[in-house]
Amino acid sequence: QKQADVCDVVLMAILCELRLVLCAFHLLQLWHAAAREELLEDDDRPAVERLRHNINALAQNSTSMGVILVTGPRELQWSSITVPIWREYCARHQLGFLLQQEPLSTGLSFEWAKPRVLIEFLPKTRWKYVFMVDGSSLPVKMGKSWVYAIKRHMRHKRHDNDKIGNRLVFCPWDCEKEYDDVYGDGACYGPLLSGCIFWSKKAKTLELAKTWYNGRHEDRSDRALVKAFQKMKDRHWDNVYYRDIQKEMGRSDSTFLASFAFDPKYGWNVRDQIHDYVAGHPELARIANTVKTGRLSQTEL
Repeated sequence: QKQADVCDVVLMAILCELRLVLCAFHLLQLWHAAAREELLEDDDRPAVERLRHNINALAQNSTSMGVILVTGPRELQWSSITVPIWREYCARHQLGFLLQQEPLSTGLSFEWAKPRVLIEFLPKTRWKYVFMVDGSSLPVKMGKSWVYAIKRHMRHKRHDNDKIGNRLVFCPWDCEKEYDDVYGDGACYGPLLSGCIFWSKKAKTLELAKTWYNGRHEDRSDRALVKAFQKMKDRHWDNVYYRDIQKEMGRSDSTFLASFAFDPKYGWNVRDQIHDYVAGHPELARIANTVKTGRLSQTEL
């Protein structure tokens, strides 16, 4: 009888172990299936995997705010100047910093990396808010954190019943320099995507990023990314807010975030615009020159 009892115990142990093995195998299959599902049909898989690795590395840090800088291979002539300045800016203010420089899809223009980065980043980050900028933008005031814009602009109250707590995304408004009535004159056209703020701790912000990215299937024109963003805003008008703050952000002469595009003097020569702008600002020039001599740390927070 004792021998039979021992055999029963051994048999039960073996069965339990087999069940555990089968369970682990099943979970592994589910994990691999989930990983495959997370990749979109037009993803550049190696590029997305590298992005995920960078995001996981950032998740180990305790910063509560950060900057995502998205700048492509064709912008290297000027991003080689602006990226080190943004690194130093984030280091000074103890902000996280994520740099995305390679395309994340196989058949889209590079600009679509912006919403694709957010889709990967938002579910995993510890940052409360994200400030997204281009490689053709510069922080003018190195001593001032971008976080001020959350209260001043993203939570700007237009009237007593304004539900500012519903806003998940803020972008500077692309407006003419001079106008009398923003709506009557048709003076504003849509978002300036360098300088947008995303409330990353809200789950619906991820939904907005996905809706934005879904627009890649609907339009392949030059301004497709902006049009897709505008369509997303139209569907979620209370969650996305624009404000004309060009004195502070969005123009080459803005006081906080300078952005460079076509210029009557330089034409489309963005590199020379940025070079001359940095040369004319002693603090920015000092940082740029320090990078050239190799004395500035290249570590991302």
